[in-house]
Amino acid sequence: HGATSTAALPADAAALVMALRYRSLGGGGFQLSLPTPTFEVLAKDFGVSAECFASPLNCWFGRFCSAFPDCDAPFGSLGSFFDFRPARGAFEVNPPF
Repeated sequence: HGATSTAALPADAAALVMALRYRSLGGGGFQLSLPTPTFEVLAKDFGVSAECFASPLNCWFGRFCSAFPDCDAPFGSLGSFFDFRPARGAFEVNPPF
């Protein structure tokens, strides 16, 4: 049977699914991000409004592309960066490592 989107789950269940998915990756360096002052400059001076590689656990903007759109969508994920085709805008790209 197919996977069920977490969008239909209560918020606490969706958060649990998301947290378990990221925990399953192991390691501790997957959630690093730029410092807040950097995001503030990007937003104010360059009009950046979304991140191209983030997760609900480390996003600064409310909109971001993520590795697991199926469980990150309820938290603001725009889907995978590799499927992201914006018509215009400014975006922060801090590739995963």
